[in-house]
Amino acid sequence: MIGDKNICILLKCITTEIGKKKNALFSKYGITGFQSDILAFLYRNIDKDIYQRDIENMFKKSNPVVSGTLDRLEKAGFIYREKSLNDSRYRSIKPTIKALEIGENIRRELDNFYNLKEVLSKEEIKKLEYLLKKMYDYTLKII
Repeated sequence: MIGDKNICILLKCITTEIGKKKNALFSKYGITGFQSDILAFLYRNIDKDIYQRDIENMFKKSNPVVSGTLDRLEKAGFIYREKSLNDSRYRSIKPTIKALEIGENIRRELDNFYNLKEVLSKEEIKKLEYLLKKMYDYTLKII
């Protein structure tokens, strides 16, 4: 029988493996797995102003983690920051030509990477999503 502790350990092992595999997959572009997530997010939302806070909220990452990741993406020439026309205190994150050239490949590779349909039915995916959201909400309540 699987206990509470084993489920949490298994979830941690899964996220660790996902991170390692994504890092290996996207190393050919000179980016990490998380950087690929950000570039795909920007690519999918090319027509919108995306701010650092949007990325933090989307990926549930802290300000320092996202800030450092964006700094590295900017230094590598994948993004640039542009002052908002609506509020000069904010800078929107924009992909560069370099990022746009690989954007479709990254999006496609991430879609394939996250494809659970090969191992789970639609019903199982819905149930798993429900249970994981329930667990996530619970973790937010833990002191």
